[in-house]
Amino acid sequence: MEIAIVNKDTIKIKGKNVNFIVDPSTAITKTSADAVIFLTDVSDSTEQSAKVEGARVIIKGPGSYEVAGARISATKSDNDFFYLLNVDGLDVLVGRAREIEKQQDKGGCNILVLNVDAEFKESIVSSFEPSVVVIYGDGADAAVKSLGKEHQTLSKFSTAADKLPSDVQIILLK
Repeated sequence: MEIAIVNKDTIKIKGKNVNFIVDPSTAITKTSADAVIFLTDVSDSTEQSAKVEGARVIIKGPGSYEVAGARISATKSDNDFFYLLNVDGLDVLVGRAREIEKQQDKGGCNILVLNVDAEFKESIVSSFEPSVVVIYGDGADAAVKSLGKEHQTLSKFSTAADKLPSDVQIILLK
């Protein structure tokens, strides 16, 4: 599985059989994906997802979904959503840090993907017990610094279920 930054607020999650674009904007270049996922409650998702080719589904609400063998569970928190994706045998929790923080009783995940656009609390990482934390967004640099751990700055991160680290690995996507 691979997680790559497309622009400061858009990422691509790529599995063996499925590709997701998270929060596309009109500023991205044309890209292909099987599904588009929105972390916020957008009124006009058509314009924002116009540059995503081949998307069979646009997910912008709570519920359970399946796309190309990947299971998706979407939860609403205030006006935002967060998603638990099961891609290539990995549980990946994706959302805005401020919304996921409110849901710390939801259990664990292998990879925690956080769009940090507001205040970040370090406790979010320990409450989900991930093997990997991927951070991006406007507040990403400050969030990584507040964790006080070594990190890697990458444009894309790849892993597999059998290659997860034993200690928490911090990835800053830029």
